[in-house]
Amino acid sequence: MNGTETPRASEVPPQPALPPQPVSKRMRTVFILSLAANLLFVGLLGGAAIGGHWRADHRTSMDVGFGPLTAALTREDRKAMGQSFMRNSPAVQADRQAAKADFGDLVKALRADPWDRATAEAALARQSGRSLARMERGRAVLLDHIDAMSPQARQDFATRIEAALARRRPGGGD
Repeated sequence: MNGTETPRASEVPPQPALPPQPVSKRMRTVFILSLAANLLFVGLLGGAAIGGHWRADHRTSMDVGFGPLTAALTREDRKAMGQSFMRNSPAVQADRQAAKADFGDLVKALRADPWDRATAEAALARQSGRSLARMERGRAVLLDHIDAMSPQARQDFATRIEAALARRRPGGGD
């Protein structure tokens, strides 16, 4: 080689692998919170599917993810709240596209060698943020719905919550 030629790939000396960078406590905490929120969201969806609250007409009758609270709502209440939730969620399609892109980033990070933890953390953090935002919208819809209840309707709702909790306990006891 005379100095003007480009070295061939087989002639280029291998670069030493960089040592892994230590993960800060903050990033570890963000990752754990993100993972927990994502698992919570998946659990809520799974619970809704098993409980029958997520049906083909989910846009108008979805389970907003509050377990015994949702179970204590009447079918009409769930439908009204689902409609309200969708009215208050104008960027549903954009959220779905962003989630799809995040999963794409996560898959790329998983396939990278060495694996790309920073990209995975960022994708999971974005997903977690969207999940938390959906949960906050659901909470606001629930509270708005309770605000609109009559005192008797709130009493009936409280009774149904107690019944839902009793069904979840082994033996129905305290």
